[in-house]
Amino acid sequence: MTATALTAIALLTAGPAAASAATAVERTAAMACGLHRAGTQALYTSCDDRNEWIFVTRIFGSNQYHCAGARRTIDVGPWNDVFRVYHQHWGC
Repeated sequence: MTATALTAIALLTAGPAAASAATAVERTAAMACGLHRAGTQALYTSCDDRNEWIFVTRIFGSNQYHCAGARRTIDVGPWNDVFRVYHQHWGC
């Protein structure tokens, strides 16, 4: 039996609360952690259970610090301007 079939069985027997938790886990597993591109935007996804401070270096603009929430994706600017993203520390 595939993982998708097992998830479907679990959702049918466990109810709506388990469905949303299982969907969140599957979505997180499918996301790219760290810096990635979505169209013309640069996104940063934190895959940890803790908030983290990140430092975004830019090609044309000023470098910036951002707080990436636990298991959240944030927009860090235009893809053609973001050079790199560095983890600074946990908690923000």
